[in-house]
Amino acid sequence: MNFFFEKIGKAFLLYAKSPLFYCLLLAPFGISIAYLFEEYTRISYLEEEFLKTCKQAKSALQKREKKQKFLAKYSKASPYFLDENIESMDFLLSEKKEIESMLQHPALVNKKELESRLHFLTNNRLSFTEETIKEQNNIKETKEKQKYPIEADEHDLKKLLSLIENIPIEPFTPLENSPQLVMTEFHLQKKETDLKKDVLEIDMEFIKREFSSENSR
Repeated sequence: MNFFFEKIGKAFLLYAKSPLFYCLLLAPFGISIAYLFEEYTRISYLEEEFLKTCKQAKSALQKREKKQKFLAKYSKASPYFLDENIESMDFLLSEKKEIESMLQHPALVNKKELESRLHFLTNNRLSFTEETIKEQNNIKETKEKQKYPIEADEHDLKKLLSLIENIPIEPFTPLENSPQLVMTEFHLQKKETDLKKDVLEIDMEFIKREFSSENSR
């Protein structure tokens, strides 16, 4: 028996001097490490793909919710919004009241000038023409062009822009029944009237979009 183990010991020492022996000895460890590394790489890739898919799904869901809120908001728009809220606006009310008060004075000198200005202020209202109308996928687009410039003050301008842009501009807040109004042209010029009053002359164009309730589904 001792002789047998002695033979094995000598053979071990003999082969231990060969590089091939160490290669064969370490081969199982190398194979295990390579396998583990491959598994780690595969799992890391799957985790990255999973996280990417989750982000894409979350982004798609947020976009869908945003679209649904947008359509739900504008599908409630009033078809008479321009008539009732924008074309009905009164501008330069403080100047108008001032002229009306001045016209009551018995010793008034420039009565004709004031009466002419009052006549202008009485008719100083927004009016639009519908130039083109497009309907597609339950969305109606109308191009609205201002017929003639109007005059306003800073207070009037804030109210007008709050209504058109559908955003709060102190002290004004937007209305819930507003259609989507997209400004395409806006011209603002400061001028002085014949009565030496500083006013703002406004001329604009915008697209009015109306969404049917079917789009909000």
